[in-house]
Amino acid sequence: MSGQQIHASDVMEEMIEIKKHEALKHPKEQLPEPKSFVQTLKRHLKENILLVMTVIAVGLGVSLGLYLRANTNFTPPTKKYFGVPGELFLRALKFLILPLVSTSLITGIAGLGLQKTGKVAARAFIFYFSSTFMAVVIGLILVTTIRPGYLSKGAVTINKESFEKQHVNTADTFIDLLRNLIPENMIQMTFQLYQTRLEPHYKNITISDNMNDTYSNQSSITRNKTVQIIDYYDQKPSSREGLDVLGLVLFCITFGAMLAQIGERGMVMVHFLEILNEVSIKIIRIVMWVSPLGIMSLVCVAVLEMEDPVAVFKSISYYMMTVFIGLGIQGFIFLPNLKTFLRVNMK
Repeated sequence: MSGQQIHASDVMEEMIEIKKHEALKHPKEQLPEPKSFVQTLKRHLKENILLVMTVIAVGLGVSLGLYLRANTNFTPPTKKYFGVPGELFLRALKFLILPLVSTSLITGIAGLGLQKTGKVAARAFIFYFSSTFMAVVIGLILVTTIRPGYLSKGAVTINKESFEKQHVNTADTFIDLLRNLIPENMIQMTFQLYQTRLEPHYKNITISDNMNDTYSNQSSITRNKTVQIIDYYDQKPSSREGLDVLGLVLFCITFGAMLAQIGERGMVMVHFLEILNEVSIKIIRIVMWVSPLGIMSLVCVAVLEMEDPVAVFKSISYYMMTVFIGLGIQGFIFLPNLKTFLRVNMK
């Protein structure tokens, strides 16, 4: 080998150029453009067959749920059996998140190299925080203007006790994000997230209680009573189930960037992760073909477990209207302008 260091990113760029030249030499045959409306419709249905099947599955799930509500009298434990296919579908998707995200990020960053990664990371950082901030602003404006919760007041019963027991501190929530960004255990971050638990710390105070005494000549008796009140909430380390996405993303970006600096030896790992990524994508495609059955199962069991479907659908309709308006503003107005700004000002 020569004294000049070869980076994995340089090798991958050469491989991409070779693939481009091969694609130009052997272009794929393009399908002829359809001439009639029927042919156009058939082509779009063929290209989006999974989407069509999903929409049909939602309708079948609602219909099946309403039919079972009207003609059966299942107990709550029995109703849950209808959601087993949907539960298996969600478990399969959650199972494939880790290998797909990790291999995609590592191979992508290793292919870009450290210098280009900085530019891409800066764009992604600005895009993520700008879009998230604007989404929060749009959501707050729409919620305070349309007030979907007030329009559906009384349609859905909310258990207030579960919210009263939760004590949230903004500073602790932000610090928990930083803690999850740098997990203390690589294996633990795949199934657990750090979460601060706030426990009340009590203190005793003495109060005076004036009581009327009907058995003596005195008009009242002053008695001291000791009570406990909450002094402050103490932070206790805790955890909750779930994938630590922030820690995983930071680790994959760092690992991919360092892998690109190793040189030609790092290509072995890059090729291995590329193959693992392709296998994960193929498995997800197989799982997605089962998604209509899983979605129908989830919708069916949701309708079965509703106390009042009419009231719930009425409540959801106001919520969906608010969401669609927000998505329209975010997707058709803000995001295109943000992409144009990043493309022009961060070349």
